[in-house]
Amino acid sequence: MTNQLSRSVREQHSGRRRSKRKVDTGARVPQTELTLSLEEAYLGATRFIRLNGRRIKVALAPGIVDCQIMRINGKGGRGPNHGISLALKVSPHRKFQRNGNNLRRDLSIESEMAVFGGTVWMKTLRGKVKITIPKRTTAGKKIRLRGFGMPVYGKKNKFGDLVVNITVKPARLKQEQIDLFGTLAP
Repeated sequence: MTNQLSRSVREQHSGRRRSKRKVDTGARVPQTELTLSLEEAYLGATRFIRLNGRRIKVALAPGIVDCQIMRINGKGGRGPNHGISLALKVSPHRKFQRNGNNLRRDLSIESEMAVFGGTVWMKTLRGKVKITIPKRTTAGKKIRLRGFGMPVYGKKNKFGDLVVNITVKPARLKQEQIDLFGTLAP
Protein backbone atom coordinates (compact mmCIF):
# COMPACT_ATOMS: atom_id res chain seq x y z
CA MET A 1 0.00 0.00 0.00
CA THR A 2 2.82 2.37 0.87
CA ASN A 3 4.67 1.58 -2.38
CA GLN A 4 1.51 2.22 -4.41
CA LEU A 5 0.87 5.53 -2.62
CA SER A 6 4.46 6.73 -3.04
CA ARG A 7 4.43 5.78 -6.74
CA SER A 8 1.20 7.75 -7.25
CA VAL A 9 2.68 10.80 -5.49
CA ARG A 10 5.88 10.59 -7.61
CA GLU A 11 3.86 10.41 -10.84
CA GLN A 12 1.79 13.44 -9.86
CA HIS A 13 4.91 15.48 -9.10
CA SER A 14 6.73 14.42 -12.29
CA GLY A 15 3.77 15.48 -14.45
CA ARG A 16 3.25 11.98 -15.81
CA ARG A 17 0.15 9.93 -15.47
CA ARG A 18 0.03 6.22 -15.77
CA SER A 19 -3.02 4.32 -16.68
CA LYS A 20 -3.90 1.71 -14.08
CA ARG A 21 -4.85 -0.74 -16.80
CA LYS A 22 -4.57 -1.13 -20.53
CA VAL A 23 -7.86 -1.26 -22.32
CA ASP A 24 -8.03 -3.98 -24.98
CA THR A 25 -11.22 -3.81 -27.01
CA GLY A 26 -10.47 -7.20 -28.52
CA ALA A 27 -11.13 -5.77 -31.98
CA ARG A 28 -8.53 -6.81 -34.52
CA VAL A 29 -8.33 -5.64 -38.12
CA PRO A 30 -8.72 -8.70 -40.36
CA GLN A 31 -5.79 -9.12 -42.73
CA THR A 32 -5.63 -11.09 -45.93
CA GLU A 33 -3.19 -11.41 -48.83
CA LEU A 34 -3.91 -10.93 -52.52
CA THR A 35 -1.55 -11.78 -55.39
CA LEU A 36 -1.74 -9.86 -58.68
CA SER A 37 -0.06 -10.27 -62.05
CA LEU A 38 2.13 -7.42 -63.32
CA GLU A 39 -0.55 -6.71 -65.94
CA GLU A 40 -3.19 -6.31 -63.21
CA ALA A 41 -0.85 -4.00 -61.26
CA TYR A 42 -0.36 -1.99 -64.48
CA LEU A 43 -4.01 -1.70 -65.51
CA GLY A 44 -5.69 -1.86 -62.12
CA ALA A 45 -8.15 -4.62 -61.35
CA THR A 46 -11.32 -5.59 -59.56
CA ARG A 47 -10.96 -8.71 -57.45
CA PHE A 48 -13.15 -10.55 -54.99
CA ILE A 49 -11.92 -11.90 -51.67
CA ARG A 50 -13.60 -14.09 -49.07
CA LEU A 51 -13.47 -12.97 -45.46
CA ASN A 52 -15.52 -14.38 -42.60
CA GLY A 53 -17.81 -16.12 -45.08
CA ARG A 54 -18.48 -12.89 -46.99
CA ARG A 55 -17.54 -12.14 -50.59
CA ILE A 56 -16.01 -8.65 -50.79
CA LYS A 57 -15.36 -6.70 -53.99
CA VAL A 58 -12.00 -4.89 -54.02
CA ALA A 59 -11.12 -2.23 -56.62
CA LEU A 60 -7.36 -1.88 -57.13
CA ALA A 61 -5.94 1.26 -58.72
CA PRO A 62 -3.20 1.09 -61.40
CA GLY A 63 0.39 1.17 -60.13
CA ILE A 64 0.09 -1.19 -57.14
CA VAL A 65 3.56 -2.11 -55.85
CA ASP A 66 4.73 -5.42 -54.41
CA CYS A 67 4.19 -5.72 -50.63
CA GLN A 68 1.84 -2.71 -50.55
CA ILE A 69 -0.62 -2.71 -47.67
CA MET A 70 -4.08 -1.41 -48.52
CA ARG A 71 -6.72 -0.56 -45.94
CA ILE A 72 -10.37 -1.04 -46.92
CA ASN A 73 -12.73 0.61 -44.45
CA GLY A 74 -16.15 -0.72 -43.54
CA LYS A 75 -15.71 -4.28 -44.82
CA GLY A 76 -14.22 -6.12 -41.84
CA GLY A 77 -17.28 -6.61 -39.68
CA ARG A 78 -18.57 -4.92 -36.54
CA GLY A 79 -16.73 -2.82 -34.02
CA PRO A 80 -14.48 0.24 -34.03
CA ASN A 81 -11.88 -1.35 -36.31
CA HIS A 82 -14.17 -2.70 -39.00
CA GLY A 83 -11.76 -2.36 -41.93
CA ILE A 84 -9.63 -4.89 -43.77
CA SER A 85 -5.88 -4.78 -44.13
CA LEU A 86 -4.99 -6.20 -47.54
CA ALA A 87 -1.37 -7.22 -48.24
CA LEU A 88 -0.78 -7.01 -52.01
CA LYS A 89 1.82 -9.11 -53.80
CA VAL A 90 2.81 -8.65 -57.46
CA SER A 91 4.01 -11.81 -59.22
CA PRO A 92 7.23 -11.68 -61.25
CA HIS A 93 6.76 -11.38 -65.02
CA ARG A 94 8.67 -13.50 -67.54
CA LYS A 95 9.63 -10.53 -69.78
CA PHE A 96 9.49 -7.41 -67.59
CA GLN A 97 11.37 -6.63 -64.39
CA ARG A 98 10.10 -3.83 -62.18
CA ASN A 99 12.26 -1.26 -60.39
CA GLY A 100 9.97 1.24 -58.66
CA ASN A 101 7.84 2.75 -61.43
CA ASN A 102 10.32 1.80 -64.15
CA LEU A 103 10.26 -1.43 -66.11
CA ARG A 104 13.15 -3.23 -67.79
CA ARG A 105 13.11 -5.86 -70.50
CA ASP A 106 15.52 -7.47 -72.94
CA LEU A 107 15.14 -7.17 -76.71
CA SER A 108 17.07 -9.55 -78.93
CA ILE A 109 17.98 -8.28 -82.41
CA GLU A 110 19.74 -9.85 -85.39
CA SER A 111 23.42 -9.01 -85.87
CA GLU A 112 22.63 -7.36 -89.23
CA MET A 113 20.29 -4.92 -87.51
CA ALA A 114 22.96 -4.22 -84.87
CA VAL A 115 25.41 -3.27 -87.65
CA PHE A 116 23.13 -1.40 -90.07
CA GLY A 117 20.37 -0.18 -87.74
CA GLY A 118 16.65 -0.41 -88.39
CA THR A 119 13.28 -0.53 -86.68
CA VAL A 120 11.59 -3.26 -84.72
CA TRP A 121 8.19 -3.63 -83.07
CA MET A 122 8.20 -4.61 -79.40
CA LYS A 123 5.37 -5.54 -77.05
CA THR A 124 4.98 -3.39 -73.92
CA LEU A 125 2.33 -3.50 -71.20
CA ARG A 126 0.64 -0.59 -72.98
CA GLY A 127 0.71 -2.27 -76.41
CA LYS A 128 3.16 -2.54 -79.30
CA VAL A 129 5.70 0.21 -79.88
CA LYS A 130 8.11 0.83 -82.77
CA ILE A 131 11.75 1.15 -81.68
CA THR A 132 14.54 2.59 -83.82
CA ILE A 133 17.81 0.71 -83.46
CA PRO A 134 20.78 2.98 -84.29
CA LYS A 135 23.66 1.82 -86.53
CA ARG A 136 26.55 0.05 -84.79
CA THR A 137 24.44 -0.95 -81.76
CA THR A 138 26.33 -3.23 -79.38
CA ALA A 139 24.98 -5.82 -76.99
CA GLY A 140 24.12 -4.22 -73.65
CA LYS A 141 23.01 -0.89 -75.14
CA LYS A 142 20.04 0.52 -73.26
CA ILE A 143 17.19 2.41 -74.91
CA ARG A 144 14.88 4.38 -72.60
CA LEU A 145 11.22 4.73 -73.59
CA ARG A 146 9.87 7.56 -71.45
CA GLY A 147 6.34 7.06 -70.13
CA PHE A 148 6.14 3.36 -71.02
CA GLY A 149 6.81 2.07 -67.48
CA MET A 150 4.38 1.44 -64.63
CA PRO A 151 1.69 3.95 -63.69
CA VAL A 152 2.58 5.97 -60.59
CA TYR A 153 0.15 4.83 -57.89
CA GLY A 154 -2.40 7.52 -57.07
CA LYS A 155 -1.25 9.91 -59.82
CA LYS A 156 -3.35 9.97 -62.96
CA ASN A 157 -1.51 9.97 -66.33
CA LYS A 158 1.95 9.72 -64.73
CA PHE A 159 4.17 6.78 -65.72
CA GLY A 160 7.69 5.52 -65.17
CA ASP A 161 10.02 4.57 -68.03
CA LEU A 162 10.70 1.32 -69.88
CA VAL A 163 14.41 0.56 -70.24
CA VAL A 164 15.12 -1.82 -73.13
CA ASN A 165 18.36 -3.81 -72.86
CA ILE A 166 19.59 -4.84 -76.32
CA THR A 167 21.00 -8.32 -76.86
CA VAL A 168 22.44 -9.35 -80.22
CA LYS A 169 21.84 -12.81 -81.69
CA PRO A 170 24.96 -14.41 -83.11
CA ALA A 171 24.99 -14.38 -86.91
CA ARG A 172 24.86 -17.62 -88.87
CA LEU A 173 27.46 -16.88 -91.49
CA LYS A 174 28.42 -18.87 -94.57
CA GLN A 175 32.11 -19.53 -95.18
CA GLU A 176 32.39 -16.82 -97.85
CA GLN A 177 30.91 -14.25 -95.40
CA ILE A 178 33.43 -15.30 -92.76
CA ASP A 179 36.22 -14.86 -95.33
CA LEU A 180 34.89 -11.39 -96.17
CA PHE A 181 34.96 -10.39 -92.50
CA GLY A 182 38.53 -11.68 -92.39
CA THR A 183 39.54 -9.27 -95.15
CA LEU A 184 37.94 -6.37 -93.25
CA ALA A 185 39.79 -7.11 -90.02
CA PRO A 186 42.98 -5.06 -89.42
